Amino acid sequence: MVSLGSLLHYGALAAPILGRSVLGSGCHSVSTKVIAETPVGSYLESTIIRPNGDILATSAMGGSKVYTVKGSSSRNPSVEEIANVYGVQSLWGITEIPPINGVETYVFVGGNVTSLTPLTPAVGSWQAFRLSFPKRGVAKVEQIGDLGRETALLNGLTPIPGSPGSVLIADSGRGTMGRLNIIEKKWEMDAFAEPEMAVLPNSPLGMGVVAAKFRDGYLYFASAPTFIYRLRVDWKGSKIPGAKAELVVDVSENFSGIDDFVFDRAGNIYFTSNAPTNALGYINSRTRENMIVSGGVNETILADCASLAFGRSQNDKNVLYVARGRGFTGEQDFGKVVAVSNFDK
Repeated sequence: MVSLGSLLHYGALAAPILGRSVLGSGCHSVSTKVIAETPVGSYLESTIIRPNGDILATSAMGGSKVYTVKGSSSRNPSVEEIANVYGVQSLWGITEIPPINGVETYVFVGGNVTSLTPLTPAVGSWQAFRLSFPKRGVAKVEQIGDLGRETALLNGLTPIPGSPGSVLIADSGRGTMGRLNIIEKKWEMDAFAEPEMAVLPNSPLGMGVVAAKFRDGYLYFASAPTFIYRLRVDWKGSKIPGAKAELVVDVSENFSGIDDFVFDRAGNIYFTSNAPTNALGYINSRTRENMIVSGGVNETILADCASLAFGRSQNDKNVLYVARGRGFTGEQDFGKVVAVSNFDK
């Protein structure tokens, strides 16, 4: 059961992850620093920041594991494996939901993906899991359930405003978004099936919608390869009857694709673009202009960057933590978390 206190807490969760608008006329002087490395062969796919400032990251290759980076804003961050999830080979999206019975709670998804090159997910293998952090004791992972025989490639997750305990999950392989209520264990596979979410013909990765966020009465979603759209929704996160998706931006002039995105408090968008662009991108909400903040085709610091999140403490609220994989062919490389800061210098 979700308390009123949880609903109030959820108001903060449902809002975009905040950071100030930091890009001015140029962004060439940003600082990038690798603050954590996960074991050889790991590929960090999705990341979220806990209220205490620790980072959670899922691994899509090198074992179905959840890692945490403790003391991310300190001089000596440490990395720990907090869960080794059985029954699936690969973990993808993760998001925070309101506490359940006062317990800090996250939802993540996983399935069987045997290769990233070419991308080979097993249809029907996808499951949802709950990750809980009791006030005392160790983190606990529970399987919520299988998500159907037709699910293809579950990717980004986002909590639903007005529906505590529920999340939207992008099925990039189907080009739709499903709605999961983890309290009732109810799964609606195609809650959103907009044409703009679909897998485009001849898509090299066979992916449609990859990530989504709610903001100011809209569902914003990134759809492969290079588009961000928005769709009018009600307070419970359902589509307004008759609403049509509108294009926010196409970043194909500067980027090969969009993997994940977040808002700053001014409504500007930061996003990851993995191989071959290998860069952190920025979209000005007013002009819709886009640019590379850090990285680029010939850079390695953000190679295969997959997800990002602003810090949540006073020390790092203007720092973007970018989770990255390894070179798609570099099986001896490491997963990494990169702190990007000093945008405005």
